[in-house]
Amino acid sequence: MSSSSTSKPSAGTSMGTLDPAIFTRILALLAPKKYAPHKRLAPLLRVNKHWHLHALPRLYSAISLKGQWVARPLRRTLESNAALAALVQELVLDTELSAQAPAETADHRRIVAACPNLKHLTVLGYAEAEAEKYREAIAGRAQLETLNVSEGGGLCTFADLLGMMRGWPMLEKLILKDALLPARSDSDPESNSASEAEETAASCPALKMVKITDTLDASKHFSFASFAALAPAVSVLWVQPGPQLAMPADLVEGLRVWAPSLEALCLLSDTERAFPPLASLPLPNPFTYA
Repeated sequence: MSSSSTSKPSAGTSMGTLDPAIFTRILALLAPKKYAPHKRLAPLLRVNKHWHLHALPRLYSAISLKGQWVARPLRRTLESNAALAALVQELVLDTELSAQAPAETADHRRIVAACPNLKHLTVLGYAEAEAEKYREAIAGRAQLETLNVSEGGGLCTFADLLGMMRGWPMLEKLILKDALLPARSDSDPESNSASEAEETAASCPALKMVKITDTLDASKHFSFASFAALAPAVSVLWVQPGPQLAMPADLVEGLRVWAPSLEALCLLSDTERAFPPLASLPLPNPFTYA
């Protein structure tokens, strides 16, 4: 066996002189989601100047945080460093105090506003006092592919949601839980002019998965027909309208639009209203309605 095959690293070899490609491979094997938010500092501290350019994109691409003590320093960093903010593609924003801490929500929505290339956003709680500015920040993220709003007392009206969706042409997945507010007036949310309706038709052609768990009572003005006009290619639909509430009356109109693309359907309602019109639609099999 040659001596070269058994040679040891020279005395001058150090962590700083290793090929950066080795570090890149190591990071590729360590999924960021294995680390709790407060532990993300540990891998950052192990990054020396030699690996800096290789580490930053991975460390900032997906960020999960909870607590104002974490949110505020991150917000300051992203607002003062546009290059770092541009690296962020995924955010999971959880709250510790929710409605009791509007300052925490303010930091969260400013973080969202600072990240121009954001693709995946999960919002787990927010102060209602900051809801308007929060939805404005979310609406401005034109590259969104996934939006999950699963906690809170109401972020937007259905009309707000339609307006936001018109700016998300790449949206693929939408999950809303108790996120809808009552309509602000008795007018229909889709009462736009014919020309505006034509311009915004099919604004979300990529939207495939929709899950809505909310109190879809009359005050919400929820319309499946209007929703389907913006997102005509939904393939997975889950709707749970709340205790003792029937599905919105125009559900069948939306399903007629989605029938060619629909692959999975789950409708959950504890009312005694049946769904006889569904039998006449060319829906996938199996599907669920209960």
